[in-house]
Amino acid sequence: GGAVVVWHADLYRAEARRQLSDTSSYLSLDHDATYEHQALISHTISDFIISGCLLSAASNLIVSQPRTARFYHLPKIHKHNCPGRPIVSACSCPTEIISTYLDSFLSTLIQSLPTYVQ
Repeated sequence: GGAVVVWHADLYRAEARRQLSDTSSYLSLDHDATYEHQALISHTISDFIISGCLLSAASNLIVSQPRTARFYHLPKIHKHNCPGRPIVSACSCPTEIISTYLDSFLSTLIQSLPTYVQ
């Protein structure tokens, strides 16, 4: 890590197309599903609050202004042909706050497992 890499734009886009064409990892959508996901999450959390499964403070788990995740990749310069390492930036995505909340609980549980390696 830490190296500065200059990658020709055509090669960068070709690597992105190569990765995104892998249908075992990625699914092409004909529209942006961000707001559909946001609506589903909002309704689910609201239903859990109404049913008493979650406290009313759980409404803070809903992202107020969601945005679409961003895909990019970083070159693995130590590998032949420098394949890209795919990154999906999910900042402000509908599941961001829920993910952080769950991670705070699950990280403690995972660290207690006998298979956990620090």
